[in-house]
Amino acid sequence: MATAPKSAPPARARRTSSKTSAKNTRFQEVLRSLPFARELNATELNEISSICTEVLLKRHEYLFRDGDTGDAFYVLEEGLLEVVKATGDDQTEHLLASLTPRCVVGEMAIISRATRSASIRAGAPSLLVRVDARQFHKLLDEGNIAAYRMILGFAQVLSNRLQLMDKKLVEMLHKQKEDEGLQEFAKFKARLERDWSLDDI
Repeated sequence: MATAPKSAPPARARRTSSKTSAKNTRFQEVLRSLPFARELNATELNEISSICTEVLLKRHEYLFRDGDTGDAFYVLEEGLLEVVKATGDDQTEHLLASLTPRCVVGEMAIISRATRSASIRAGAPSLLVRVDARQFHKLLDEGNIAAYRMILGFAQVLSNRLQLMDKKLVEMLHKQKEDEGLQEFAKFKARLERDWSLDDI
């Protein structure tokens, strides 16, 4: 006696496969927009996107907190992130920066497992792509070319950032010297106004 074909499971499998494929394509598009991944070809992008996952945050929900272990880096796909740092005895949080789509956060997790230096929270409902550091390092251990090319691109971006930081530091030091000069002149002027009078002339 013939039995009816079980059509439901294959249909479900096809939907899951289609959904996974669409998400993987989206991950690749996000990665392609990053400065340190632009040189990756389609095959390499697919290899990196295979270790990506999706993260959804509600407004005011934290992605990670200051002091957490760096276990991944993230790319903001949609929404708004806030970089905050708690200071003082009461640990009041101060907003350091606001990040818009295509910004990368926690990227030092690729280099080391150092603890997070600030907290990241959602300033609005946000969608992120997460790249797991452990899986990325596994690709490196396996000699994966895509991972090594991404590290090279990442190093170049860090180098450019350091150059910009050096330039900014020089500008700040120069401005500080100018400000100190103005302060000294103001003190000298006040001293003149205080110590000299028409009676002394």
